[in-house]
Amino acid sequence: MSGSATLVFPDKTAHDYPQGHSKVTPGMALSELHTIQTGKDGRLCLVLTPGAFLCVNPNTTIKLEKLENRTRGIPETEKDLVRRIEVTVSGGGVYIHAGAPTPLMDIKINTPVGQVLAN
Repeated sequence: MSGSATLVFPDKTAHDYPQGHSKVTPGMALSELHTIQTGKDGRLCLVLTPGAFLCVNPNTTIKLEKLENRTRGIPETEKDLVRRIEVTVSGGGVYIHAGAPTPLMDIKINTPVGQVLAN
Protein backbone atom coordinates (compact mmCIF):
# COMPACT_ATOMS: atom_id res chain seq x y z
CA MET A 1 0.00 0.00 0.00
CA SER A 2 1.11 3.54 -0.71
CA GLY A 3 -0.62 6.87 -0.33
CA SER A 4 -4.04 7.18 1.25
CA ALA A 5 -7.11 4.97 1.18
CA THR A 6 -10.37 5.09 3.14
CA LEU A 7 -12.63 2.21 4.16
CA VAL A 8 -16.36 2.96 4.12
CA PHE A 9 -18.38 0.62 6.30
CA PRO A 10 -21.80 -0.64 5.11
CA ASP A 11 -24.78 1.50 6.15
CA LYS A 12 -26.67 -1.45 7.59
CA THR A 13 -25.29 -4.66 9.01
CA ALA A 14 -26.79 -7.66 10.75
CA HIS A 15 -24.50 -7.08 13.72
CA ASP A 16 -23.21 -4.06 15.58
CA TYR A 17 -20.25 -3.41 13.31
CA PRO A 18 -18.74 0.06 13.06
CA GLN A 19 -20.29 2.54 10.68
CA GLY A 20 -18.74 5.49 8.91
CA HIS A 21 -15.16 5.73 7.63
CA SER A 22 -11.75 4.44 8.67
CA LYS A 23 -8.23 4.75 7.31
CA VAL A 24 -7.05 1.62 5.45
CA THR A 25 -3.89 0.23 7.00
CA PRO A 26 -1.61 -2.65 5.92
CA GLY A 27 -2.77 -6.00 7.29
CA MET A 28 -6.36 -4.82 7.77
CA ALA A 29 -9.06 -7.45 7.21
CA LEU A 30 -11.81 -6.39 4.81
CA SER A 31 -15.00 -8.23 3.98
CA GLU A 32 -18.04 -8.20 1.74
CA LEU A 33 -19.95 -4.93 1.40
CA HIS A 34 -16.96 -2.80 2.39
CA THR A 35 -16.15 0.08 0.05
CA ILE A 36 -12.60 1.34 -0.50
CA GLN A 37 -11.80 4.81 -1.79
CA THR A 38 -8.23 5.61 -2.77
CA GLY A 39 -6.87 9.15 -2.85
CA LYS A 40 -4.97 10.80 -5.69
CA ASP A 41 -1.79 9.11 -4.42
CA GLY A 42 -3.42 5.91 -3.12
CA ARG A 43 -2.49 2.46 -4.40
CA LEU A 44 -3.09 -0.82 -2.68
CA CYS A 45 -3.13 -4.53 -3.35
CA LEU A 46 -5.42 -6.97 -1.58
CA VAL A 47 -5.26 -10.73 -1.27
CA LEU A 48 -8.82 -12.00 -1.67
CA THR A 49 -9.88 -15.16 0.17
CA PRO A 50 -11.22 -16.89 -2.96
CA GLY A 51 -7.63 -16.96 -4.26
CA ALA A 52 -6.94 -13.78 -6.21
CA PHE A 53 -4.99 -10.54 -6.01
CA LEU A 54 -6.79 -7.22 -6.44
CA CYS A 55 -4.77 -4.07 -7.09
CA VAL A 56 -6.54 -0.70 -6.80
CA ASN A 57 -5.34 2.40 -8.66
CA PRO A 58 -5.42 6.00 -7.39
CA ASN A 59 -8.75 7.85 -7.40
CA THR A 60 -10.73 4.61 -7.40
CA THR A 61 -13.89 3.62 -5.55
CA ILE A 62 -14.48 -0.11 -5.28
CA LYS A 63 -17.11 -2.08 -3.35
CA LEU A 64 -16.47 -5.71 -2.40
CA GLU A 65 -19.86 -7.20 -3.27
CA LYS A 66 -19.09 -10.91 -2.96
CA LEU A 67 -16.08 -12.91 -1.78
CA GLU A 68 -17.17 -16.51 -1.65
CA ASN A 69 -15.64 -19.94 -1.23
CA ARG A 70 -18.50 -22.41 -1.49
CA THR A 71 -18.65 -26.16 -1.35
CA ARG A 72 -21.34 -28.75 -1.07
CA GLY A 73 -20.44 -30.64 2.07
CA ILE A 74 -16.77 -31.33 2.65
CA PRO A 75 -14.84 -30.92 -0.62
CA GLU A 76 -13.11 -34.11 -1.69
CA THR A 77 -11.45 -32.66 -4.78
CA GLU A 78 -10.63 -29.23 -6.19
CA LYS A 79 -13.67 -29.61 -8.49
CA ASP A 80 -15.96 -29.52 -5.43
CA LEU A 81 -14.91 -25.95 -4.61
CA VAL A 82 -16.46 -22.92 -6.34
CA ARG A 83 -14.95 -19.46 -5.89
CA ARG A 84 -16.82 -16.22 -6.60
CA ILE A 85 -15.56 -12.64 -6.60
CA GLU A 86 -17.83 -9.71 -7.41
CA VAL A 87 -16.76 -6.08 -7.13
CA THR A 88 -18.28 -2.79 -8.24
CA VAL A 89 -15.89 -0.14 -9.56
CA SER A 90 -17.15 3.41 -9.91
CA GLY A 91 -14.26 5.49 -11.17
CA GLY A 92 -10.57 4.72 -11.36
CA GLY A 93 -9.18 1.32 -12.22
CA VAL A 94 -8.42 -2.12 -10.83
CA TYR A 95 -6.39 -5.17 -11.77
CA ILE A 96 -7.43 -8.67 -10.68
CA HIS A 97 -5.16 -11.69 -11.05
CA ALA A 98 -6.67 -15.06 -10.23
CA GLY A 99 -4.35 -17.42 -12.09
CA ALA A 100 -5.22 -19.44 -15.15
CA PRO A 101 -8.95 -19.43 -16.03
CA THR A 102 -10.82 -22.41 -14.63
CA PRO A 103 -14.50 -23.30 -14.40
CA LEU A 104 -14.11 -23.12 -10.61
CA MET A 105 -13.41 -19.36 -10.45
CA ASP A 106 -16.18 -16.87 -11.23
CA ILE A 107 -15.20 -13.18 -11.35
CA LYS A 108 -17.61 -10.30 -12.02
CA ILE A 109 -16.62 -6.62 -12.15
CA ASN A 110 -19.54 -4.19 -12.27
CA THR A 111 -18.92 -0.75 -13.79
CA PRO A 112 -21.22 2.21 -14.51
CA VAL A 113 -21.43 1.18 -18.16
CA GLY A 114 -21.67 -2.61 -17.84
CA GLN A 115 -19.92 -5.70 -16.52
CA VAL A 116 -16.67 -7.52 -17.06
CA LEU A 117 -17.00 -11.26 -16.55
CA ALA A 118 -14.40 -13.99 -16.25
CA ASN A 119 -15.65 -17.51 -15.61
